[in-house]
Amino acid sequence: MNRRDLLTAALAAPLPAVPAVAETETETETPVMALFREWNALYDYLNSDEAAALTEEEFDAECDRRRAMELHLAEVPSVGVADFAAKVLALTNQGDHELDAECTPASFWAEARALVGGEA
Repeated sequence: MNRRDLLTAALAAPLPAVPAVAETETETETPVMALFREWNALYDYLNSDEAAALTEEEFDAECDRRRAMELHLAEVPSVGVADFAAKVLALTNQGDHELDAECTPASFWAEARALVGGEA
């Protein structure tokens, strides 16, 4: 067997560890993911036809509730990278807005630095 055959065989070999990792991550919902799912339901509602029927005061109150959820979500410690990604999605309204450094808790930025091997 030459080197090319070895490389081809390695690439063609199944990776049984990958599905096991994916299953482990989804078996137990983390506190961050539970909060994200709640936030996402409110986000979807606020962008629905049903929310268009709200008065301005009602809509503003729901937006305030969404923002409070975002700030709370940002403060809950991430268990893994997926948790941190969920926080980014919530804090940017699914990527529709920029991440506002001044309005994001310091703990969020400390967690970001820690995830890339920096000082928390």
